[in-house]
Amino acid sequence: MTARLTTLVRCAVALLLTFGLPTLATAQRTGWDSTRAVKNLPLTAAERRAFVGSYRVTMPQGDEIQVRVDDENGELRLHPVGDAESHPMLPQGGNVFLLDHVPDFQLEFVIENGRATMFTLRKADGVGKGVRVEEAPGGRSSAMEFKVHKPEGDRAAMRIR
Repeated sequence: MTARLTTLVRCAVALLLTFGLPTLATAQRTGWDSTRAVKNLPLTAAERRAFVGSYRVTMPQGDEIQVRVDDENGELRLHPVGDAESHPMLPQGGNVFLLDHVPDFQLEFVIENGRATMFTLRKADGVGKGVRVEEAPGGRSSAMEFKVHKPEGDRAAMRIR
């Protein structure tokens, strides 16, 4: 049962990150701009460190997931908790990132006292929000959960240790 749930959750995240289809009306409402040029600006180790951490994310359709931003070999990567794959984060300037090979996914971070505390997630189909989760010693959040909240209120949860 747990293996089936894990597979289902991974597929749901992959589909959300891969196949968001843009619509003009939603794009205008969310501030989405699919014509922008993609950059990959360099960041120093200190700049990258500000973003590293765990975040609880509410996706545009209301689903909640947990992600982790890591600095791997000088590159920031977004890891959905419970998913083996990660996505390189491409710095665009002004604390804005795009995900490599996920064209309709933009993250705009808020930095307070030298570290990111939250971000706004913009996709062509809506706007979401990520909030930093405090971490226990060892770099793991104190209650790392990966939840999928279905709009009807049905809920599945898996605790990651």
